[in-house]
Amino acid sequence: GTPTTALLAATSITAGWTGTLAVARGGTGTGTGFKAGSVVFAGASGIYAQDNTNLFFDDTNNFLGIGIATPDTRLHAWLATAGVVAAFSGSVITLENSGDTYLQFLSPATSTAGLMFGSPTANTRGGLFYLHTTDTLRLRTASVSTRMEITLGVQIGSPTGGDQGAGTLNIGTPYGYHIDGVSI
Repeated sequence: GTPTTALLAATSITAGWTGTLAVARGGTGTGTGFKAGSVVFAGASGIYAQDNTNLFFDDTNNFLGIGIATPDTRLHAWLATAGVVAAFSGSVITLENSGDTYLQFLSPATSTAGLMFGSPTANTRGGLFYLHTTDTLRLRTASVSTRMEITLGVQIGSPTGGDQGAGTLNIGTPYGYHIDGVSI
């Protein structure tokens, strides 16, 4: 049948434990409350933890800080302060350090690594590329046109691997010295 109100009022349920609810039972494993912006992760022994100094989410702006609790941009990786300067307002990613700061690309020796620049109508309007196979650095504009190539020498213009034609400046080995196809 249907339980009566009197029966429900007289029923008592005991969970069988007191204190902090273990992770294995669906709890956090800690009695500590999480602060706004905490990125919760499994810490020692699987107990949920937070480290707002090193990993913080600003929900108001939707910014994630790694190493910083006050991120300037969508992703802000901080190692040490660069000073009182804030990130450029149009930046999406900020890398901050008190000394030399690098963005590292690791790829196989048979591959190319690069930065791509896009527009609303084309995702490859320009770029900076490193070709491992030839130890060549290329600067491209106007979609996929290489405008400058640095190997043992430099080609500026429309280099295509030794092109010495009009509109091209060739400097050094292996290209020789040419301006607009004329040897200098």
